[in-house]
Amino acid sequence: MRIKDSLLSVLNSTPQSRKTLTQKLNITDRKLRQAVEELRTDGNWIVNFGSGYYIATTDKEKSEWTALYMARAYKQMKVMKGLNSKVE
Repeated sequence: MRIKDSLLSVLNSTPQSRKTLTQKLNITDRKLRQAVEELRTDGNWIVNFGSGYYIATTDKEKSEWTALYMARAYKQMKVMKGLNSKVE
């Protein structure tokens, strides 16, 4: 079974820490984070508000996660703008 499929099979609406998930799936932390990003790119609402990864089921969870993720992206864009302003 692929890592993404395995991860989806253990995720539910209850938050699970990265440590718990890496142990359940016998994978590294990096592989877990890669699988989460790939699943999100595939349209799966996997969120983490600090208590662990879980699948968002309510519009409120999805809205809050979208705001958080967009804020992160905005901060990264600001950093890149600053870095690019110093390129000669």
